[in-house]
Amino acid sequence: QVMPWFVPWMAVDYLLKSVRTKHEGLVRNVVTDVDVSQESAMRQRLLTELQYFQECLETEEQPFLIPGATHPTAADFSVYCLLERLVGPFDPPSSDYPIYPAIPELKPGNGLDRLWKWHDKMRSTYKVQFKGRRVPKEMMSEL
Repeated sequence: QVMPWFVPWMAVDYLLKSVRTKHEGLVRNVVTDVDVSQESAMRQRLLTELQYFQECLETEEQPFLIPGATHPTAADFSVYCLLERLVGPFDPPSSDYPIYPAIPELKPGNGLDRLWKWHDKMRSTYKVQFKGRRVPKEMMSEL
C-alpha cells in the first residue's frame, strides 16, 4: 500500500514548526521595514535585493560582480549559490546533489536580464560539488 503524499510532509511540518517560528523571529529582527507575513511584500524586497546584485554588473559582458575582477570572488559564489537555490533548474542540476528551486518563476524576467545571463554563465562554468567533499586532514587542526 502506498502512503498518501501528504502524510510525510505533515510530520516534517510538525517537527519543524518550532524551528520555523524561531527563524521567523530572527528575520523579523533584521527585516524591520517589511511585514514578513506578507508574501507579496517579501517578494518585492527580494526583487530589490536581486536588483542590487544586478547593478553590480555594469554590462552584460562583465564576467564577475566586482568590476575588473579576473576571477570569481566570494561575492560571485555567494550570489551564485543564492540564485541556484532560488531559481536554478532542477534538471539538469548545477551540482552533484539536485535541489529543487524555491521560486523558479522569478526567472526569466522581473527586469533582471543581466543577472540571469550572469547566473547562466556561472552555472555553466562553475559546478557545485557536495558529495565526496571533506576538509583536508592537514586543515583539521586549524578548525
